[in-house]
Amino acid sequence: MNKTTTKQSSFNKIGVLFSVTILIVLLFSCTAERELAREFVNTKKGTPILLLSTDRLILTNEKLKRILNFDSLDVSSQDSLWAAKTLYLDSISDVKLLNKFYEKIKDELQCYGFRVFTRDSISSFNSLEVSKYILNIAQVEMNEDDYIYRDEQLFFNSLVYYQDQTLNVINLNYWFEFSSSGLNNEKVFYSTFSMKDILESSFLLDDANNNVTYHYKITPITLAGIYQLTDYSAIKNTNYFYNYLMNKYVKENLPSNVVTPKYFSYDRYTGFLFNVENDRFLELDSK
Repeated sequence: MNKTTTKQSSFNKIGVLFSVTILIVLLFSCTAERELAREFVNTKKGTPILLLSTDRLILTNEKLKRILNFDSLDVSSQDSLWAAKTLYLDSISDVKLLNKFYEKIKDELQCYGFRVFTRDSISSFNSLEVSKYILNIAQVEMNEDDYIYRDEQLFFNSLVYYQDQTLNVINLNYWFEFSSSGLNNEKVFYSTFSMKDILESSFLLDDANNNVTYHYKITPITLAGIYQLTDYSAIKNTNYFYNYLMNKYVKENLPSNVVTPKYFSYDRYTGFLFNVENDRFLELDSK
């Protein structure tokens, strides 16, 4: 008998057995994760949640931060530069934006099955002797900025033609505070959403004389677009919050020997569960 062959055969069997065992564990983990996520969706409807919000919109113009010694200028000079460098911040209605965001999140929470309480019904919420949540829209910031975009194209295999364009950017930044009756420490979540001017452009080569011409059109950000971004960010933030609770439930109820890197997102329109990586809240240190 060839002992070497026999040993190799034994190692192969062990390797196959180990691989099958790992596959079974992974399949169980994946199935268990999805079953728990689905269980959360089906059983957690009606959970009370108190939705609170700040009444202040923070307006930040990043363009002014790049002006040398801006903070040391007198108030009149700062105001003049603000007026010259600000395109959107002075035109937006902070009351309209905050109300729009709050009401959209409130509607979305109800669509996910939560029983939503507001500041006006806080006494009724406090009297409930059940598991419940508090979600506070603690801070909202609208940020205006611009940046240089280099539009370029290669011609003749060696010549790069380019044109620099200044494009405006609006960022909506959110900080949420979350607590629940079963949570020892308050959680703080952050998210950001942005929009920018839309650039449509092309470099055209005239074959007759080898001249290159540049054609472009910039569609600027509009106030209507900013309010649409507000609605969109409310929908996404509510989904982030729901996904956080769902994945927390999955993690807490999985067998202790099963460690999962998966993070699920629930689409309430289709009922589907998806694996996501970065499309979620950023959890901050609450200390």
